[in-house]
Amino acid sequence: MTANHTVAWLGGILDANEVKTRHLLACPFLVSFPSVLCCNLNGGIKMNRNHFLAAFLAMATASASAEISLNMVDEKGVGAAIGNITVSDSKYGLILAPSLRGLPAGLHGFHIHQNPSCEAKEKDGKLVPALAAGGHLDPAGANKHGEPWGEGHMGDLPPLYVDSSGNAYQPVLAPRLKVADLAGRSIMIHAGGDNHSDHPAPLGGGGMRIACGVVK
Repeated sequence: MTANHTVAWLGGILDANEVKTRHLLACPFLVSFPSVLCCNLNGGIKMNRNHFLAAFLAMATASASAEISLNMVDEKGVGAAIGNITVSDSKYGLILAPSLRGLPAGLHGFHIHQNPSCEAKEKDGKLVPALAAGGHLDPAGANKHGEPWGEGHMGDLPPLYVDSSGNAYQPVLAPRLKVADLAGRSIMIHAGGDNHSDHPAPLGGGGMRIACGVVK
């Protein structure tokens, strides 16, 4: 990986040497020394690669950790295994490091859901993939979808980036979460992206649930 490698955020291409981000700790990022890639969260201040390297050091000091297995899901239930996500605590928040395959390329809504189930459930007379997982984790009763560092659901995460080969390896940071918060919950990947708002579509517009894992 060289410093010329880039990552797309909502149709924009950002150079790896100097990127724009609204908030360092909630931005999906990929480190491959000596370059650091990050996504652009609606503009904001500029940060060079040295700032991102400093943030990445949080990964080296992570303490509590857990590994979550993920499977594809559809209206028939839980399908093929697609890999795992390792979650670790750091002083900057929760690090979620995916090692996933077989997903559609692009950015995907990525959330912690309330219930420890990935099974399909009936709604309006039809089976809905992973509906048994319930809604986004929201212990404070925010009742709104928002940014990972904001005042929305506690389970709102930065989006998951999947490369053109269908693989996801880019870790994300969730500043408000810890490993302990995930016990007895589920982690979800949606078909579409996430604008971290309930407008124009609810829950970021991610739509159908396509992959899921239960946190033991």
